[in-house]
Amino acid sequence: MLSNPQAEKRKLINLFYKKDFEKALELYTSLLSYFIDDPDFRKLGGDIYFNLGMTQAAVGEYRQALNLYQKENKLNQALAVAEKIKNLDKEDSEIFQTLGELYLQQNKKQKSAQNFGEYLRRLFKNGESGKANRVLRKIRENGLEEYLSSQFGFVLSKQELNRILEDISKEKIYVAFFALLKKELARAERYKREFSIILSECDRILNQDERMRLKGVCQKTLRESDIYSLGSRWFFIILPETNKYGAEGAVNRLKKQLKATNIGVQFYVASYPTDGTEVKELIVTALRYRIPY
Repeated sequence: MLSNPQAEKRKLINLFYKKDFEKALELYTSLLSYFIDDPDFRKLGGDIYFNLGMTQAAVGEYRQALNLYQKENKLNQALAVAEKIKNLDKEDSEIFQTLGELYLQQNKKQKSAQNFGEYLRRLFKNGESGKANRVLRKIRENGLEEYLSSQFGFVLSKQELNRILEDISKEKIYVAFFALLKKELARAERYKREFSIILSECDRILNQDERMRLKGVCQKTLRESDIYSLGSRWFFIILPETNKYGAEGAVNRLKKQLKATNIGVQFYVASYPTDGTEVKELIVTALRYRIPY
């Protein structure tokens, strides 16, 4: 039991500034039990480990300091430590979410969006569409899209979105799909039910044989209650009483069956009411926030 831990802590700080890192580490480990919940002390430990070239140990201490700073609502200190972690641990994807949240709390929207964008890019790469959906919803709710559309392909600019909408509107089936969607929306509103849509973009204009193969996949994969419309390059699906998780499951089943057809398809999903309460809003949300299912 030390008689004066604070005096030893001051001694530790002096050792650090004198760059006597080996002695500083020895003293740090002996003092840790006294200052285990002190974020400044844990950050100092991280700095000591870093200067000794012990990167993994440094990151561990910085993580502890970050958690403690966040608990104490010390945003500036938390941000500084989170940036250190980001620079030292290139495999840590979650730190980008943390930075996005911290910058958002400081109303630094551009920096927040950049970090959320990198987090999303990594989620997409790992196929974690569920997490990506939740992050995109936060981005939309906080008005961060404008900072992402020019840098990341998963949030479209208005010009890009209008180009795709124009492409879809050329499909002969689009008018009928729009009418069916409007009918399903009215039913969902009346009975307070969920439903989802899947907008599916093929990698080429399909010939008749390919369209028949695609029809067979839909018949085999979808439920009898599901509604699908096949166009020349796009096909549309309405999934009554299905939330986004159910829609993701349907997409995964479709992708599995499509492997044998040699038809490349990109899927865009939206759900009522979480992604919109009007027909066009659902279509726009599915397309603009292009989660690569």
